Formats: sequence, structure tokens, C-alpha cells
Amino acid sequence: MMVTMSSSSGGWLVFQAFAGGVVAGVAALLYAWWHVYRRDPFVFWLTMWLVPFAVLLVLNAGVTIAEPGTVADTITLWLRSQALGASILLAMPALRSVTGGPPVRWWMITAGGLFALRAVLFLTTDLVYAHAYLDGSPQYGPLITWSFALPVLVVAVYVMRAIHRMPSVASRAVVITLALLGFVALALAFVLVSGMLAELLTSLWALPVIGIVVAVGMGRLLADLARSERQRRMRDALAALTNAAWFDRDPAQLLVRAESSARTLLESPEITGNLRQLSNGSFFSSFAMPPELARDSQAMTFLDDLGHVVSAAADRYELTARLEEAAHVDALTGLPNRRRLDEVITEAWATVGSGRLAVLFCDLDAFKRVNEEFGHPVGDSVLQSTARALADVAPPGATVARYGGDEFVVVIPDAPQDAAVVELAHTLQRAIIEASPGKIRAASVGVVTATTDEGREPHTLVRDADSAMFEAKHKRLGVRVFDQGLRERLLREIDLGRRIARAVSDGEFEVHFQPIVDVKSLQVVAVEALTRWPAEDRPRDSDDWVPAAEESGQIIAIGLAAVRAARDASLRFGLPVGVNVSPRQLAEPDLAAQLLDAWGPEGRQDLTLEITESALLDDLPLGIEILAALREEGVCVALDDFGTGYSSLARLAHLPVDVLKVDRQFAEDSTTPRGRAVLRGIVEIAHASGLVVVVEGVETVEQLETVTELGADRVQGYLVGRPSMQAPAAVALPRPSR
Repeated sequence: MMVTMSSSSGGWLVFQAFAGGVVAGVAALLYAWWHVYRRDPFVFWLTMWLVPFAVLLVLNAGVTIAEPGTVADTITLWLRSQALGASILLAMPALRSVTGGPPVRWWMITAGGLFALRAVLFLTTDLVYAHAYLDGSPQYGPLITWSFALPVLVVAVYVMRAIHRMPSVASRAVVITLALLGFVALALAFVLVSGMLAELLTSLWALPVIGIVVAVGMGRLLADLARSERQRRMRDALAALTNAAWFDRDPAQLLVRAESSARTLLESPEITGNLRQLSNGSFFSSFAMPPELARDSQAMTFLDDLGHVVSAAADRYELTARLEEAAHVDALTGLPNRRRLDEVITEAWATVGSGRLAVLFCDLDAFKRVNEEFGHPVGDSVLQSTARALADVAPPGATVARYGGDEFVVVIPDAPQDAAVVELAHTLQRAIIEASPGKIRAASVGVVTATTDEGREPHTLVRDADSAMFEAKHKRLGVRVFDQGLRERLLREIDLGRRIARAVSDGEFEVHFQPIVDVKSLQVVAVEALTRWPAEDRPRDSDDWVPAAEESGQIIAIGLAAVRAARDASLRFGLPVGVNVSPRQLAEPDLAAQLLDAWGPEGRQDLTLEITESALLDDLPLGIEILAALREEGVCVALDDFGTGYSSLARLAHLPVDVLKVDRQFAEDSTTPRGRAVLRGIVEIAHASGLVVVVEGVETVEQLETVTELGADRVQGYLVGRPSMQAPAAVALPRPSR
């Protein structure tokens, strides 16, 4: 059977097919856009909503060309009915995506269930569709209107509730009007039942609602784009402020920069910034703003971020300032420290011009005694008092710095003549003593004055002032000016230090052994190892090089070499060997391990370490600890040169020593009544303390007889044997007559 149609019907068919294709194309483009960018859910639901409209338009064209009463016609009508239902159902999530309406699940289930029931009745009964045509138009059953009106009513109620969620009253009125217009068009299509207008209204009833969704959605999308652009500008502003925070060192200036950025970007000149320091020392920055900005979460977040940047930068500036101060200021006294002193001298030297620069190096004599006698808190108080006293008497423009320990340095730009500088040095010396009465009894000051004509380097000024101070302290001068003679001696000492280092490397040092003799049997019972540095004609005097070796630290290697030589000699001679330990060695925390390693694991009872009083008393607790550890390993300890230091006889019993070696001066004085009395007292107290007594420097038979009579156990001196690299010979002396 051929279906014929008029030209108007053909045009209507083409229009609906074309419209369906256009709607489908728009839906496809929207879906592609959403799939790539996923910017907003309204685009997705608008796309889904357009699909049933495209299907509806195409099916309207299909109904036109389908043969009435056939299965194809029935299926086409049924599919068109489902497409219409889908277009109504999807109005709910589409509208919710732009209005923020209530959840749609149960509304969709209710309306969808009613539409599903209608679809079943449409196919299986005549209640919805009569499956018949009259005058070329399909006939519908008695439930056609109600089966459609009920789910539409559900959708309409949801639409009204969703519209009421919109914040703007004017917008709600417009949307309600357009929504009612769409539902009226849908109702009118059912009133008309059939005809071109009915089909047109059926296909396009949702255009007003779609317009709502598109308008509101596009508005939201444009707002989101504007918000994104605003957010980008905010990020750029924050990045610029963060970068500026690394260059602006003033928190107030950074706050002004942040305030300007906020005013410009948020278009509000009323924004004002505030920066304050909290009780815990940290900084807090905030911004005051108009009320309308307080409701703008994006603006609030931006202002909070600006405040965080300013606060963090202020905290960082404060921390940097504290670190810089800690790096340049002595924590105890508040004076510039050694690092800052170097900078001050360099700056002063660079600007001295034709003037003079003076550097005064001050040292508190016997300050260690203050710590030992009164405790370190009192010692700290003395240093603080000294710092205040020096700052008070220093001339205007001078810099007073703590060099370290008990040493202070005063730098005087545009210094006066030497006589005035020396007078100032005496004033500083008196101020130090008067600042801590009863605790500091003496102070030493080294003075250097210099001009740029001398071609000096800045760091040599402190070095030379330190050398002058050391000279003043060593010779108890109080004040010493660094002059040409001291400069030459310093250069000699530097050269000597280099030659000592080279001699150690080349193995130039020799170890000689001097016998120690029992006074009763005149038998050699031990030897003492003495390090010699040979010259071309004779060995150098130890006083000429030992202090320099101590100062350079080379004495440690020299001392350990002596211990190794002593071990070899002990094996060759079959005798115990005494080895001197210098004060510099005793300052080494691992001295015990060094000495034991140099001697070896065997025969440690044949090693005697000789330590002077002054070396032991330099750091008595550490010295006692080291010596006690050595004695536990079987090593003997001798207190050397007794009588030249500060030890009292009462202290002998408490020192970790086994042998007392009495200084040679007592042997010389032993032939006088007073000398005999003193030596007798020393011997008796030493014996009472369980010590073996060795008298050094015995050079005459009379001295030998006297010290024997006074109870000494052993003697050492040229009378009984000179130092030699060979095994000691027997003593060729008659026995003492008494």
C-alpha cells in the first residue's frame, strides 16, 4: 500500500527531520565539549535532555510516513510516547543542575514508574492507545490524558520546588513563568490531540524550560569562567607577592604591596591591611574589607592567603635578623663576636685613610682559677662585668668585642698617638680589675697601632695584638706594645714552627736516655727519655724549641715518637723508662689511648710518664682522669719538677702519682740548713703518701750524700750519668760515707 502525502505534509516531515538532526548535532557537540573539559554538570544534563527531543522530532517524521494501523505505526507511536516521557523526566536533573534543587532520585523513580506503567498499558491494552485510526488519525483510550498528566504533575511539582531554590526573586519569577508556559504548551498539545500544531507543541513544549536551563547554565558557566580568570589573577598576585617577599626586607612595605594588590584585584579601595606581633613572637596579618566582600568566599580566601604570605615573610625576616644577630653578637656579653670583629677591622682598615688604627687585645689573667674556685656562673658574671666596663671606658667610635673565652678586643679608628693609646690600655686594664674585685687580680693588654703605609693585611692586627698580649702576660708587664723587636721574634717563631714540622717529618729528633740511680746501691734502676734536636755542632737547647713545638702542636708527634723509642730502649736495656708528657699532650682527651698504642700491649709496668706540676694543674680534673686510666693499665706516673709549680704538700696524697721528682733547685740548696730542712720535709711527706722520691740535678758528691741522708730514694744528674743514646754505664763513685 502506497502512502501519499500533500506538499504541506512533506514540508512538515522535512522540517521535523531537519530539526531532529540539528538538535542531535547540538547534543553531540555539547557532549564532546563536556567530555573534554568536564566543566559543569549542567552541560551533561542538557546534552542528555536534548537527546529525547531529537528522537521525538525524528519519530514525529516517522509517524507521518508510517502506514496507519500497521505494527510499524504502533511501534513508532509507542517510541514517540517514550521519547516524550523521557524529555519530561530529564527536565528534573537538567533543572537541578542550574538551580541547586532537591535530590531527584525519588522524584525520578516516581515519575519514571508512572511513565513505565503508561508504556505497558500503551502496548497491552486499549486504555491508552486504542490501536485504531479515524479519518487518518490514531485513536486513544480513556487514560491517555491521566496516564500522562500524573507523571507530568510530579515533574511540575519538582520543577517548582527547584525554582524556589534560586537565590534571586526576579529570576525565580521569570523561570516560573517560562516553566508554566512550557507546561501549558504541553497541555494544549494533548487538548488538540492531533494535527500539525499538536505535534509541534508536543516536540517543542520544553523550549522555554530549555531556555531557562541554557540561560542559567550559561550564566553560571560564564560566572565560573570569570571566577577562574579571577582565580588566575589571584594566583599571579600571590606569586608576585611571594617573590617580592624574598627581596623586600621590610614587612610594612610588603604589607603595603599586598594591600595594593587586594584593592586592585578586588576593586575595593576600602581594603586595609594590618600586621601585628603576637605574644609568642610570631606575626599575624589580616585585612579589613567591606561587608559585601565578606560574603565572597573567593575574595576571603585570597585575602587570607595574602595575609599568610605577609605573616610568613615577617616571621622569616624576624628569624633572619635573630640569626644574623646570633652570628655577629656574643650571646653571653652582648658584644660583637669574633666574626663581627673581623668585619669591623676590615671595614675600619679600608676607611682609615691617612689616619691610624689601634687594636688592643685584653686578657683576664688566671681566669680559669675563677671558674674553678667560684664556679662557671660566677665566671660568666665576671665576663659580663668586664664587657660592661670595657664598653664604658672605650672612647667614642671604638668597638669592643669578645674574641673568645676571657679575651676581649678594642678597635679604635682614628687612633691617637702611641702614648695616648698606651694610657688607654692601662685604663682598660684597671677597668677589668675593678669590674670584678677579689676575682680578677691582673689583666694583660697587647697594643698594635698601624697605618696603611705599612702594607698590612687587616687580620694581622689582631694576631700581632694577641702576640703583644701574650708577651705582656708571660713577662707580667701588664701592657705591651707590638714593636719591631716583637715582630722579628714572631717571625722567628713562625719560621721555627715550620722547621720543627719539617724536622718531625724528616725524623731529625733523637731520644737520649739519662740514668736514674738508687742512692744506696748506686745501681741504675731506670732511665729518663729526653728528646734532642741535633744542630750542626751540638743539640739545640730544649727551651729554644719546645715552646714553639707546644704552640704548633708538633709536640704531640714528638712525644709519641719518644714513647716508641722508650719502648725499644726498655727492651734493649732491661730497665723501666720515664717519658715526659707536655701540657699540650695532656690537653688531648684521648691521650691515654695514644700513649698506650705507641708503647704497645706488653710491659706497661716499665713505662713511667713524667708530668710537671703546672701541666697537671692546667686542667686538674682532665689530668687526673687521664692519669687514673693509665695507672689502671699498669703505667707509673711521676710528678716532675716538683717545687716549681703550685702544688701544696697536702695535695700529694690525692694526686694519681707514684713517683715524686724533686726539682734540681732543691739539690743545689740541700747543702744549706734551710734547704736541708725543706728537702727533709718534702721527702717525709712524700714517703707518708707512699711515693718514691727522686731528686733531680745532683751534680756533686756532697749533694748526693746530703739527699741520701735526708731519705731520698733515687737521684738523677750529671754526677751519676749524662744523657746518651747508649745503654747506661755503671756509676763509678764511692759509696756515700754516711
